[in-house]
Amino acid sequence: MLRSRWRWTIVLGITLLAAAGGWWRYAAARPSVNILLITLDTTRADRLGCYGHADAVTPTLDRLAAGGLLFERCYSAAPLTLRAHATMFTGRHPAEHGLRTNGRASLPTDLPTLPEVLQQTGYATAGFVSSFVLDERFGLARGFDVYDDDVSADDPREDQLHLQRSAAETVDAALAWLAGQSQQRFFCWVHLYDPHIPYLSHEDRFGDRFAGRPYDAEIAYVDGEIGRLLKGLEDLDAADETLIVVIGDHGEGLGDHVEKTHGYTLYNSTQHVPLIFHGPGRLRAGHRVSGTVPMPDLPATLLDAAGLAPGRIGGRSRSAARALAGEPLDPRQALSATDDPFLQNGWSPLRSLVVGDWKYIRTTQPELYDLSADFQESTNLVDQHPARLIEMEDLLQDLESSMRESEAAQVQLSGREVQALRSLGYVGGVSPAPARATDQLPDVK
Repeated sequence: MLRSRWRWTIVLGITLLAAAGGWWRYAAARPSVNILLITLDTTRADRLGCYGHADAVTPTLDRLAAGGLLFERCYSAAPLTLRAHATMFTGRHPAEHGLRTNGRASLPTDLPTLPEVLQQTGYATAGFVSSFVLDERFGLARGFDVYDDDVSADDPREDQLHLQRSAAETVDAALAWLAGQSQQRFFCWVHLYDPHIPYLSHEDRFGDRFAGRPYDAEIAYVDGEIGRLLKGLEDLDAADETLIVVIGDHGEGLGDHVEKTHGYTLYNSTQHVPLIFHGPGRLRAGHRVSGTVPMPDLPATLLDAAGLAPGRIGGRSRSAARALAGEPLDPRQALSATDDPFLQNGWSPLRSLVVGDWKYIRTTQPELYDLSADFQESTNLVDQHPARLIEMEDLLQDLESSMRESEAAQVQLSGREVQALRSLGYVGGVSPAPARATDQLPDVK
């Protein structure tokens, strides 16, 4: 009888544990830290002080890097705002999430996103964006309790047809929401657009300090607003419990390789972006990670740093725990893509692949660079290293063949909205770009 009773107790216990399996999974993954994600539009890594720019005025970002974890070689997946942010939120390459340019389509609903995972885990979620390019109709609002994309109060200027709002306005909106989150862990995304063309010198703040350097003035202005956001976090007594992640969506040509803005080439001027993690007591202060970090790895890395499982999010974690210990990270390949040369002009689409110190750009006039000696990509080594060129093309084909491509649903825009995007050089044709460069298509160069 006693043996039978114990057997029944064990069976009952196992049954109850199985029935409560969902609760145990939630308990194991419940939020342990707030997350503040700041995305910097059109921001080159090499224009920040912490990345070596001597003339930068970026004390806030430099302080975050000095007290946290800086990734020296993070590469964007695409030189366009919507494509890059879709990759940040899904962990998928552009071919996998289906957004091939700005302003044409919406993220497929069957792809899970970072805010959805966090919302399901118990986070309060809010996004504050600064440009119409990230309007909710393009699919990034999923998983957000609040998605503030209101740019209707934009002050029109003679040189600006597109809709946006300043970093000050976006930070004000984020701070107002954060003030009401004392009872729940939060995920707050703040997108700051100001370094995008047309650049303002912000004489009201800096006088003539940035005369002739309006792009640097925009970055200094954004840095100041990030400082105000972080001060607000401190005033709410939330700073010590918040993981702060800062990343650029893409850079800006600024005349390098003859490209003034972005979207048409895949050089480091538009693909090398800042990535900084900061969390008091969580990450090794001042540690710099030298390995390649592809943008699709961001959401899994962020979830890992917060102690959460990535679920169906794409990409691989860069393991914040290992970086904290100063361990080297596994080698990774960084793929970047732009179809805008084809969509806008019928030129060859571009793909690039970074493997270690080598970078390959696939187009009808291929390019190969040794980044260890030539990070500015000034000397094309295709003729000197033909075997390396073949190897890089094979690796790129292998990576592409492993992807499951998606088709995003088209979004209908009003005439004014199309005009707004065209004022930025966005909105390509509706024809799909060819998967490979062909001899019949002109090279962007």
